[in-house]
Amino acid sequence: MTRAGTEVRLRSGGGREPRAVAATVTARAGEVVLDTSAGQRVLRVGEDVETVVWSATEGGAGVAAFLGRDQQPVAVLDLADWTPPEVDLSDRSRGGLEDPVEWTGLQELAAAAGLPVVRRKVTAPVDVRPGSTRRSSAWWVSIAMYVSAVLWLLTSYVLAPLVGLPDLAPATLALTTACALVLAVEQLLRRRRGRHLPAGDEITPRPSVPTTRLFRRTARLVLTGPAGPAETLVVRDATRLQFRVDGPSSPLGVQKALVVTPPGADRPERLDLVDGLGRQVVRLPWDQWFGEDAGRLEAFRQRGIPVERTSGEGLGPVAGEILLRPRSERVYLQNFEPPGGLGVIRDGQLNVGVTIAPLAGVAWGYESRATLVLGLLNATFLWGPVLLRGLARVLDAPR
Repeated sequence: MTRAGTEVRLRSGGGREPRAVAATVTARAGEVVLDTSAGQRVLRVGEDVETVVWSATEGGAGVAAFLGRDQQPVAVLDLADWTPPEVDLSDRSRGGLEDPVEWTGLQELAAAAGLPVVRRKVTAPVDVRPGSTRRSSAWWVSIAMYVSAVLWLLTSYVLAPLVGLPDLAPATLALTTACALVLAVEQLLRRRRGRHLPAGDEITPRPSVPTTRLFRRTARLVLTGPAGPAETLVVRDATRLQFRVDGPSSPLGVQKALVVTPPGADRPERLDLVDGLGRQVVRLPWDQWFGEDAGRLEAFRQRGIPVERTSGEGLGPVAGEILLRPRSERVYLQNFEPPGGLGVIRDGQLNVGVTIAPLAGVAWGYESRATLVLGLLNATFLWGPVLLRGLARVLDAPR
């Protein structure tokens, strides 16, 4: 949550869509502005909305419903969508606040707009999400590949023998190959977009312990904005997941950096970035990030974030694994995710069928050389990127 003067803003908790992380809910005197991937909506207090109702959800942040004059919901939000995951899930990260209306920022949001908050059960479904509910282009191409694969089976074993057109089956199989190529290119472009970082002062890891080349090449911490207090801090880990937090100009943004040394230890264990509620919103293992160049902490001081040293509870072996628990700034692709838009499991099942079926048909002597070539191309487009990333992961050993 960001407060700037009389304005309060809730940021998206992140998502797989590139535009989802840019979504905001902004409250200022007399209005609430909903900016999502679906567009912008302005709710004017007294005209469009008169009350905010908070409804508890089991184990979650709750639901916020904005009610109009007729006391019917005009917008319903799941607050977990607008709360960073480490705050939503961790009691330690809530700054001692127990009431979800407070630690989600809903109380301040409503107060900034001039709306009362009422607590009762809400039955209306959530209709405001950071990301779009529209199907992605990869989803449609995956469906087209599925349909063309079914057509190939029908033409290969039913229609072609009946009508006597031997080229009919390879022609339909060529459609699956075209879809496989489109999916492979689409995934490549998404991965390239995931490398983008905003402009600012960039801090790269200087590890004093063995780390992978992928980590050293990819992990970054960027203090964005021109000279002066950092506007936001963007932290990216080796998988290109990125996490944004507000800078020191926001009362609830990062206010200080704590170099934490466990009792009895001779060197720091981690660097904690602490927000205005005292929450450790980002934790960076010291040996992975600053082990060989602690002088780079001066970059925090120059951008308005004081650096303090303290003794605190050690995290033990976990410290080297907690690099981040970030939300996605852009589309996150799992290391071994095959191209497609139906989900990892369904994409894998579809891709296996598209590649194995024609190759098995050739092995059984039912199909032509064209089918063999197209089957091999399908396998290359759908599984080549997965195997290459797997090989790179195996070779990218800590050193």
